[in-house]
Amino acid sequence: MRGAILAAAMKLFHEESFAKTTMRRIAQEIEYTPGALYSYFKDKDEILYELHQRGFDTLFAMQQPALAIADPVERLGRLGQIYMEFALANPEYYDLMFIASETGRSIEEAEDWHCGERAYGVVRDTMREIIDAGRLRGTSDPEIAAFAAWSSVHGIASLLIRGRCRIIPEEERERIVSGATQLLNAALIAPAPTPSSSPSPAKAKETAKR
Repeated sequence: MRGAILAAAMKLFHEESFAKTTMRRIAQEIEYTPGALYSYFKDKDEILYELHQRGFDTLFAMQQPALAIADPVERLGRLGQIYMEFALANPEYYDLMFIASETGRSIEEAEDWHCGERAYGVVRDTMREIIDAGRLRGTSDPEIAAFAAWSSVHGIASLLIRGRCRIIPEEERERIVSGATQLLNAALIAPAPTPSSSPSPAKAKETAKR
């Protein structure tokens, strides 16, 4: 029953908006009594909070195989692919998590939001490793780098989810989306340092004397 309530709420939040959906309307959708609904959730904010948590749990689970990729640059590319896969496979979840303006009181008032933080933390930690390897252009701040990477891929996902890509022929979208994400990575990532690019200890010492 809890799953049925969440599925009905998801449908109504997406089709009729969070603001217009009531607990009574959710109960009608599953042919349940409004009073009985409250034995599972105290209000629609709690329902929205659990939907958000389930969405982020799914995204985090999808990210896990990428953590085995030792090269942080390669891992970042795979994380971007996973993000797009999640968005396109779960458009209703994605809309609630990242696009819909209503976040719900429960989310706004939460002291911490572990489910969202850990999924975002995977990107931030990867960016920190890229910075430590001397491979990131433009900044040494992992917070800035993570936000830049996430917001860029989010923009592409949002355009696709909301059907705002009519200007791009449908048969070309997969190629263009893939190329755009690769271009973003190329803009952020610097070439790997080579041994010849680093001065020898003797040369470095001589330069320091000058």
